[in-house]
Amino acid sequence: MKPRNRQTETSVGVQLTSRKLPLGWRWAKLGEVCELNPTRPAGFSRPEDTPTSFVPMAAVDDLTGTVARPEVRPYSAVKKGYTYFAEGDVLFAKITRCMQNGKHTIARGLTDGVGFGTTEFHVLRPGPEITAEWIHSFIRQPWVLHEATRHFTGAVGQQRVPETFLADLDLPLPPLPEQRRIAGILNEQMREVEKARRATEAQLEAASVLPAAYLRGVFDSQEARRWPKKRLGDVCEIVGGNSLPAAGEATDGDRVYCLKVSDLDGPYYDGQRLNGGAFFTSRILAGNRILEPGAVVFPKRGGAIATNKKRILAVPSVLDPNLMGVQPVSQDVLLPSYLHRWFDSWSLASLQSGNVIPQINRQDLAPLVIPLPPISVQTYVTKSLRDLIDRAKQVCSDLSDRLAEVNKLPAALLRKAFAGGV
Repeated sequence: MKPRNRQTETSVGVQLTSRKLPLGWRWAKLGEVCELNPTRPAGFSRPEDTPTSFVPMAAVDDLTGTVARPEVRPYSAVKKGYTYFAEGDVLFAKITRCMQNGKHTIARGLTDGVGFGTTEFHVLRPGPEITAEWIHSFIRQPWVLHEATRHFTGAVGQQRVPETFLADLDLPLPPLPEQRRIAGILNEQMREVEKARRATEAQLEAASVLPAAYLRGVFDSQEARRWPKKRLGDVCEIVGGNSLPAAGEATDGDRVYCLKVSDLDGPYYDGQRLNGGAFFTSRILAGNRILEPGAVVFPKRGGAIATNKKRILAVPSVLDPNLMGVQPVSQDVLLPSYLHRWFDSWSLASLQSGNVIPQINRQDLAPLVIPLPPISVQTYVTKSLRDLIDRAKQVCSDLSDRLAEVNKLPAALLRKAFAGGV
């Protein structure tokens, strides 16, 4: 094929093909330099009980592009209905969302040099002009995966990338020694990125458990064991939600908010102001218990319990049947902010009972024993925990930002490599 430099524009803008290639490089169609979905060799067979490498989609690590969890099955279990490939073939996940998530890999370490896998792989077998590493790195570029989504075929939810998309892809092709040199550098860079990613993830995981550790440090401490204690039912009113009325209008100064589970993601945390919502007059809500600001509310049934969300009401509210509220009888005895932090030291899942429909009931909460130090101590504990937890959350936010930057590095390194900048 004659060397060529040309411009190709896609929906994501001018791609690598708009650049002049380094000396000795050329443009090539992927389908020209590799065999797509090669058939199983004629007459291929082996004993039924022969251990055979098998690669399900779940075995491919979408971050590293490696087979992280290889399987071995008897040949009899994989010989029909699965995709055949050989050592060194490149596997491209063709189905959404596996394709977008980067589940593409090189078949390595196969038993006897052959393997089978899910039918949702396209197989790319390198020809004499190209290495598997070069193909693999090229197809894992975000812009390639994005462009592939524009060529999906099939019904929504089961869409797939057709073979023709891969066959028609233009890629820059340096000589084999240059491919191997760049691949070596890329592999080293990617290993460093992976180390940074793992280190940041470990730091983020450690930081994410700090709030729970701070709470345990207070409520499980020797000092807390010496504080006076009361049954929760003796110092709080425990209110289960009821069915809510249809929407109604409220007059100024007579507003009550109707709180649903979905509202727990709203502006109720630590006394923040409410920004709109479904309001009703107290007359309309005459049959519902109205909780005052300062009550702690949380899910009492269903999957929402697993979210472990507990919020402090900022406005007078009634609760729907999926919520539970706990209101201090007297703030001279129990501060709402202290009650909230004490509840934060519990897992809501540990408070539910029942086998058919597990939920949190009044009788589950009332006997709980809450330590009740003087109000001055409650104030100090609440402020100290808020400061510590806020700092921990900021650390988590900073680490999340750092992890996002680390996760951008592979794409940047690949762009540089395929522009000849390595």
